[in-house]
Amino acid sequence: MSARLEIAALALVACGSPTPSPPSSIAATPSSSLACASLPAALSSYDAITEGTPFSLTLLRDEHGAWLPAAPLAMPLHHASTIAWTDEAHLLDAQRDPQVVVVATGLGRTSIEHDEARGVWFATYAARVDRLCPVP
Repeated sequence: MSARLEIAALALVACGSPTPSPPSSIAATPSSSLACASLPAALSSYDAITEGTPFSLTLLRDEHGAWLPAAPLAMPLHHASTIAWTDEAHLLDAQRDPQVVVVATGLGRTSIEHDEARGVWFATYAARVDRLCPVP
């Protein structure tokens, strides 16, 4: 599995490969119980991933090893949205539990493309993994 993981959620169609996210110079560190005692607000919508906004998101590893949101995230109608994690996603590669809470900082929407043939917009949002926490 690649260190650069992407979490894809589909509205009505299969999503193509998203644009890679920008690299981050801030290294993520493994979490401690103290760091996980207070989490930022849970992400409920893709468009809430804005630059500098912290959030938490529970992820579930699927049968193929990909990390997906444990609960569906809201997205605009006729959109397919993806979260592209920055280089700190190597923390997810090493994760052994089937579920984890990611504490991240939004970097904003990095691309939006329209597929006229299918009438669908594809949006990619980037986020930096700050730390991982166990599912409460």
